[in-house]
Amino acid sequence: MNFNLSAAPRFSSDANWFRDVLPNLNYAVTGNNQRRSRESSRESSRESSREKIVQLMIQNPTVTTKDLAEKIGITPKGIEKQIRILKKSNRVKRVGGRSKGQWIVSGDPESEF
Repeated sequence: MNFNLSAAPRFSSDANWFRDVLPNLNYAVTGNNQRRSRESSRESSRESSREKIVQLMIQNPTVTTKDLAEKIGITPKGIEKQIRILKKSNRVKRVGGRSKGQWIVSGDPESEF
């Protein structure tokens, strides 16, 4: 149990009302730290997904967003969003059409970016 004095029940009353506050001892309140931690975790997960996308594009320049989604385990829309970010940062570029095109990754020695 996570009991400490700050988690003790609080009581108050006036002429008409009696009020008690019983903190949930099974829930650790951390406030902004918890939110920052969650956001930090999400961002590192997104960066990890982008790196996986880049690696798969290097291995197979003709890979589709559908294939990427299946291999990485996120939705095709999520893949498209990550690719937009990668394109904006000039990390990847698409050459050719949807069916006959291929991905070019900057920093890949085999591609001409």
